Amino acid sequence: DNKWLAAGDLGTAVGDTGKVRLYDMVACAPPTPVPPTPAPPTPSPPTPAPAPPTASPPTPAPPTPVPPTPAPPTPSPPTPAPPTPVPTPAPPTPSPPTPTPRAAGFDLIPASEVCQTTEAGAGGAAEAAFSLRLTSQPTQTVTVTAYVTVPGVATLSADTLVFDAMNWNVLRTVEVSGVDDAVDAGNTPYSVAFRVATSDPSYAVLALPSLGCVNVDNDEAGVSVTRRPGWLTTSEAGGSGAFRVVLTSAPTHPVTVAVSSSDSGEGVVSPSALVFTAASWNVEQRVLVTGADDGVHDADAAYVVHVQAHSTDISYDGPVCDLPVINVAHPTPIPTPIPPTPAPPTPVPPTPAPPTASPPTPAPPTPVPPTPAP
Repeated sequence: DNKWLAAGDLGTAVGDTGKVRLYDMVACAPPTPVPPTPAPPTPSPPTPAPAPPTASPPTPAPPTPVPPTPAPPTPSPPTPAPPTPVPTPAPPTPSPPTPTPRAAGFDLIPASEVCQTTEAGAGGAAEAAFSLRLTSQPTQTVTVTAYVTVPGVATLSADTLVFDAMNWNVLRTVEVSGVDDAVDAGNTPYSVAFRVATSDPSYAVLALPSLGCVNVDNDEAGVSVTRRPGWLTTSEAGGSGAFRVVLTSAPTHPVTVAVSSSDSGEGVVSPSALVFTAASWNVEQRVLVTGADDGVHDADAAYVVHVQAHSTDISYDGPVCDLPVINVAHPTPIPTPIPPTPAPPTPVPPTPAPPTASPPTPAPPTPVPPTPAP
C-alpha cells in the first residue's frame, strides 16, 4: 500500500487508513555488501592475522523510476469537411429592349436652368447655350431657324440647324452671347425663338417653344468732369484753368451740358454749353475758365462754376456738380516815395562896397589941325 518516493528525500504516502506516514528512503534501503580489500604483504615479522574488513557506508540504491502518468489526450475538434459548392446558375442575359418608336418632336435642352447673358461678355466664351435634336427620323429634311426676339441684345453662334435622316438624333449646340449697347437701359429680357421649315408632314405642323433669357446691363448714365487735383485757379491778370466733360453712357436723346460762372466779375467760362449725342457721348470736351479784373485792389476771391445737364433723356437731366475756383488778385502796389521840395533861398541884399578912388583919367589931347600955308 505504500509507494516509494524519490531517493534520499523524505516523502509521504497515504495508506488504506488515509494517514500520512514519513519514510527515510536511505535508512530503509538494504545495505549492499562490499567485498574486502586484501592488505599488501609486509616483509618483516610474521604477518598478523588479516584485519577485519572495514565496513563501507551503504551506497543508496538507485530510485525505482516511476513511469509518468500519461495525460489524458485532449480531444481536438473534428475538422468540418468543406461544403460542396453548389453551382449558381448564371442569370439569364436580358435581351435589349426593343425601343418604342417616338413620335415626331424636338428635344430642346438648355445648358443651365437660367439663360442669362451680360453686356460685359465673358471674354469670348459662351455665356449661355442650348442644344437641339429631333425625336424621330424625318422623311424629309427639317430646317430650324433660331433668332433673338429683341434685336441688338444678344447674338447666336448659329442661327440655322438642318436635320435629316442621318443626323436627326445628334444634339446640335448653339451658344448665346450678350451685346453691349452702351445705353443705361437696365437689364433687358429677350427670347430665343425658332421657326421650323420642312416637307415632312409630321414635323411641318410642329412649333418649338421659345427660350427665355435676360441680358444684364453694365452701363450707368452720368456726366464725368475731370480736372487737376485741388481748386481751379484763375487770376485778375488773365490767368486761366480748365476742366473736361464727357458722358459715361450713350444717351437716348441729345444732351446739353450748361456751364456758367457764379461771379462773372471774378471769372468767365468758355464755351458756356456742350452738346453730346449718341455718336459723340464718349468724346471729351474742354471748358476754359479765365479770371476777370474787377478793378479793385482786394484779396483773392472765390467763386463757383456750375455744371448742369439738360435732355429729354431723363437719365441726363439735372445738376452735375459745382467746381470751386480761386481768382488771384493783383498784387498791392508799393508807393514810390516823393522827395521833399526844398524851400526857395531867402535873398540877401548885397552890401555896397566902399568906393575906390581911382586916379583921374587924363583927357586925350585935342588934335590941332595944321595951319595951311598961305
